[in-house]
Amino acid sequence: MKKIAISLLALLAFNSYAADTVEVEFKGTLINPTCTASFVGNNGSNIEFPSVQASTFASKVNGEMVSSSAIPASIQFSNCSSTLNNIKMTFLGSNTSWKGYAYRSTYLGLAGRASGSSSRLAVALFRTASATAETDAIVLDTTGGDSNVINVNKSALTGSGSVLSFPLYARLVLGNNERYISDSVGQLSGGGTITFAYE
Repeated sequence: MKKIAISLLALLAFNSYAADTVEVEFKGTLINPTCTASFVGNNGSNIEFPSVQASTFASKVNGEMVSSSAIPASIQFSNCSSTLNNIKMTFLGSNTSWKGYAYRSTYLGLAGRASGSSSRLAVALFRTASATAETDAIVLDTTGGDSNVINVNKSALTGSGSVLSFPLYARLVLGNNERYISDSVGQLSGGGTITFAYE
């Protein structure tokens, strides 16, 4: 067995050929699908709640609804690539409550107050108009352990043609009843960011 192996190696050594080399270049185009996203509320690009009497939430406990009606809104996608299949949306509240609707609502603050100040009131976002449970609200902060990424297939969006929509519904909830009522009376505002990834 050993002799055969040696003779093969000798044969290969004496019958080597000269070789040429050829440069090969590979090319391709990677297309990243895109859309133009915009937020549509009941007041332009904002959500505006009707005025609320302080007495209606003065004695509520954390996580209770402040008003029964949900304010409809939507994220609209236009000029989407024909290759678009899926959209990932990451929600993040700018000042997220950790009491009422913990990590699923973002505080409203009085205009003119220092950044990060908050009232008793918070806003929670839902995917359906009838949803009210804390577990139904969209996660706005991953500190609580849940994912704040929503994966939506293009076929699940409403609308047709060049404009597609992802419906949202906003509700006022009591975020923290330890805040003073005086911190909750006046012109309130809050917000957050939504990041999109297209696939």
